[in-house]
Amino acid sequence: PVYRQMMDQFKYYVAGGVLRPGDQIPSIRELASVLQVNPTTVVKAYTELEREGFIEKRHGKGAFVSAHARALSAGEQEVALRRSAKQLAVEAT
Repeated sequence: PVYRQMMDQFKYYVAGGVLRPGDQIPSIRELASVLQVNPTTVVKAYTELEREGFIEKRHGKGAFVSAHARALSAGEQEVALRRSAKQLAVEAT
């Protein structure tokens, strides 16, 4: 589903250090407009990300990357890369 793809991409940006704790993320309307998706899809992705602790919503200020979200260490990145490579090889076969 599209909301899941959005969540995975967000987590990828956090893991890679592109998004850091405290960074503000786009509003629901703004992101829906840029991605040309229904705002309900963005709401679902943001709600799930908040439930998982990746983002926090601040009333009247927007949504931000949670202080608990962090970039992966070099070792964690290697493990994730190997896992993805194995899955890609299986799918390619």
